[in-house]
Amino acid sequence: NWEDLNLDIVVGAMKERSFVPGELVFSQGSDGTSIFIVASGAFECYDEGTQEIVRRHQVGDLFGELAVILGEPRALSARSSFEGQGTLWELDEQFIDKFLVEKLRTDDTKTAVLSDEGYAAYVDG
Repeated sequence: NWEDLNLDIVVGAMKERSFVPGELVFSQGSDGTSIFIVASGAFECYDEGTQEIVRRHQVGDLFGELAVILGEPRALSARSSFEGQGTLWELDEQFIDKFLVEKLRTDDTKTAVLSDEGYAAYVDG
């Protein structure tokens, strides 16, 4: 279960990245190679075509994980909010593959999250 994951290993693998207001984190359609946790500031996931902000992430929020787990291109672009600087903790694909995805692939959580109802609850949650 998830409690067995050594959190010291996860924290040690995180890279801190700082962003100026409006700076791009990743582009819609790019490969999902990292997941992000908001350490400070706010970040926006938006549609490049319409510029519509689909989701706003605050301190403690995680984003970018589905593209990595599913191996699909990013569905949206992400940037630091124009309101101020922001900092993210990044976990790269190599760490995720080694420690997290293999765990998820063997866990019933994947089935629950990726079912139509589970995904809707996860995204809305």
